[in-house]
Amino acid sequence: MSNYWNMEALSDLYLEDSWILDIVARPGLLEFAVEFVLRDSHPLYQPPMQGERHSYRPGALRFLDVRSLSWTHQGEISPATDATGERDYGSIDSWEQSTDTHTLIGDFGHIVVVASAPLVEYQDGDTLSAAF
Repeated sequence: MSNYWNMEALSDLYLEDSWILDIVARPGLLEFAVEFVLRDSHPLYQPPMQGERHSYRPGALRFLDVRSLSWTHQGEISPATDATGERDYGSIDSWEQSTDTHTLIGDFGHIVVVASAPLVEYQDGDTLSAAF
């Protein structure tokens, strides 16, 4: 994984163990529904629940002002299903960023998006900008 920790809203997240629950792409927007892993430095961090390895927080990773989007290798790996029946598309295994181009790779495929810096919004409404 490259430099996502350099983006303010992502600096206290551990994306390699966060779960991608859904991905929506439409004109001007790319959105990942995510079960985020919070690092202990995150302001919303709480100790992991019994039986869990990490502190999780549901939310969304949003790219606004999308000007270009390429999504290849999607559907090559079937989503996993956990014991509760919830499906996930793995995690973000690689994130490379150069100016406004973001390349994300995981079980969901290979996405290259040209957009503004992403936003992280947690299910309770807390929003953080991921600007450098």
